[in-house]
Amino acid sequence: MPQKKFPGRWAAYNFFTPIRERSTAYKNNKGVTGLFAKVSFMAPVTVVGALAGISMGKDLHSFKEQSWRMVIVAILVFTGTFVLSALVAQAVLSVTGAI
Repeated sequence: MPQKKFPGRWAAYNFFTPIRERSTAYKNNKGVTGLFAKVSFMAPVTVVGALAGISMGKDLHSFKEQSWRMVIVAILVFTGTFVLSALVAQAVLSVTGAI
């Protein structure tokens, strides 16, 4: 049985629809924003943390050999992510005139 191709237009629709509906230019913004406000978007973080712990646990011997190098890499990644996020936020807020 031939497999059907995943239509890209549906992927684009599912990606852009929530963005459009949360936009301030959308007329039903208040209702949609109220619905999204009730959802806890931090709940999946627990699952991601658990999966990261499981993946580290299975390679514990390898982690012990590279522990100090992995700590340095982790610190650099976290710092770089934070600084880049702060710069992007600063640029967007400056361009929009919010600050």
